[in-house]
Amino acid sequence: MSKEISGAIFFEKYEVVEVSFKKNDAYDSEEVSVDVKMDADIKTDDNKESMIVELELKLFENAVEKGYPFDMYVLVRGYFSGRGEDILQYQANAIAILYPYVRALVSTYTANSNVTPLILPTINVNKMLKEKKAELH
Repeated sequence: MSKEISGAIFFEKYEVVEVSFKKNDAYDSEEVSVDVKMDADIKTDDNKESMIVELELKLFENAVEKGYPFDMYVLVRGYFSGRGEDILQYQANAIAILYPYVRALVSTYTANSNVTPLILPTINVNKMLKEKKAELH
C-alpha cells in the first residue's frame, strides 16, 4: 500500500478473550431497548510504539431481574503497532478499527444462540473517550 494512503497505525490481530452468554428463560418476548455498557482499556509498551486495546462489553446485565432476553459479556483484545511516534494519539482509531469485530461477534453469537440476533449500534469513539476521561477526573 502506498505510504500516502496507509494509516499511522497497523492492526496486527485481535483475540476473543472471553464470551459469556446466559439466556433468560423467563423472558416474555417484550420489546426492550438495547442495554450496552462498553469500556476500553489501552496499554502501550515503554516506547509507545505498540498498543493493546481491550474492549469489554456488558449486554443486558442482570437479565433476569430486569426482564432482558439474555445477559452477555464480551472481552476482545486488539494488537496495534505504530510508525515510531506516540501511538496513544491513535487510540480512537484503534477502537474504531476493533469495534466492528465486536459487533460481528455479538451478532453471530446471538443468532447462533437462537435468540433474536442483536446488531449493536455504531458508536462515537471520540465521545466515549471524552466521557471516560471526564469520569477519571
